[in-house]
Amino acid sequence: MDISLYVASTPYHILSSVLDMYLQKKRGVVILLSNFEDDYNFFKKISVRMLKYRWIADVIVIPPGGKVRRVLGYHKYYKYICQRYSVGDVIISPWNLIKMYSNGNYFFNKFKNTNRIILFEDGSNVYLSSEFRVSLLEKIVYRLFNIKMLKDFIPYVDKIVVSYPHKFPDRIQDKLEERNISDVLSNLNFNDKKEITGIFLNSEDTNVLEGLKEKQCKSIIFTQPFFRDGLMDERSQKELFDNLIVKYAVQGPLIVKKHPRDNVDYSVPTGCILIEGKFPSELLSSFGIIFSKSIGISSSATKSVKAKEYINEEIL
Repeated sequence: MDISLYVASTPYHILSSVLDMYLQKKRGVVILLSNFEDDYNFFKKISVRMLKYRWIADVIVIPPGGKVRRVLGYHKYYKYICQRYSVGDVIISPWNLIKMYSNGNYFFNKFKNTNRIILFEDGSNVYLSSEFRVSLLEKIVYRLFNIKMLKDFIPYVDKIVVSYPHKFPDRIQDKLEERNISDVLSNLNFNDKKEITGIFLNSEDTNVLEGLKEKQCKSIIFTQPFFRDGLMDERSQKELFDNLIVKYAVQGPLIVKKHPRDNVDYSVPTGCILIEGKFPSELLSSFGIIFSKSIGISSSATKSVKAKEYINEEIL
């Protein structure tokens, strides 16, 4: 019997993969690719919980390595998978509208000619990546390491699962399938929802989120890992979000949800709630929480929750 192979590198990817197994009623193997040591430790921890989920046949956690290794390495994991399983669909999340990310590129190149390739969105705002420009040097590097660009990988792709198909370029519309992760999660029955959220949340996390339902007129701020992604220094990121927190904390109860890869310490005023768990923000909707404002900076997470108002702040 064929299994589906899921290539993932973030909590959002894991949630997308698990929900797909649920919808397709098909067992899968999840490859967890970590770029940072804390991600690797987190993946190792939740892999134990993931294996308890009835649709997951195996979880393979790959330790972090350099970019070259992420493109050329992973041979032993590929060999292990092919020897142990008959791989059907190959579902890859680390990609955007410019290129296949290096940590998914290897598996794409290995399976592209023999398997059905499906792409899951890296995040609900992945359509914005089409606005980025690629320099000549970047193109040369991509070619050197056989990293596929959009025009190269699209011919091999059978389907692309995204939240907002109408926001993507016309040239790939025939590949798109709409699926909103928050809606899928919200429509699960109680037992299935509990089983899936249990992959990410321990009892303490669950109690905190359950308690949010009791707080009225609350707003939520989603942080971003700008420093970790090399877009600004740590001090600038802290100042950016500290100012944002102060701005909205005076308006009423405020929750600050840190991005799973955000390791900056913020100054959170008394009365505000800081949520640091490495779980996808879409899980908040499964607790029936409705926010007054959902606030972010270039963050797809703002639309992952139910709110009366969505605010996209700008970097000054």
